[in-house]
Amino acid sequence: MEYYCWFGPAPGCWYDHANCLVRKLADLNGDGDYEQKQNLAYDGNQVVMDFRRTGSGLVQTGDLEWRYLWGPAVDQILAEEAVDGGTADWVQWTLTDHLNTVRDIAKYDPGSNMTTVVNHLVYDAFGKVTSESTRGFGGR
Repeated sequence: MEYYCWFGPAPGCWYDHANCLVRKLADLNGDGDYEQKQNLAYDGNQVVMDFRRTGSGLVQTGDLEWRYLWGPAVDQILAEEAVDGGTADWVQWTLTDHLNTVRDIAKYDPGSNMTTVVNHLVYDAFGKVTSESTRGFGGR
């Protein structure tokens, strides 16, 4: 059986019974050891936790890098949280309009206990983003 990953055919990708990617390993220098490891945890069909490890050793709970909070609608992302060492670094919340279209992204900084809008999105009639105040939101 051959598995396909984002970088092509690879034995370093594993899928669960529902065909959801659960593990990805990457051998970047071709020496046979995997330098990058990623495990994904799901709730239904949505990724809720993303564990990543660079270097040797197994992926552990302390390797949690991202947590995602989903709403009840299909692909309704509510928040994306960056985690470092088990504690939240920052949380980005999606602010939607009456049609659940993301219009703003607000970022909460636990260090300052402040929330600010970091990106405002404008769409055309077909749903294409025509402008945004900050490019590069890391949401999925």
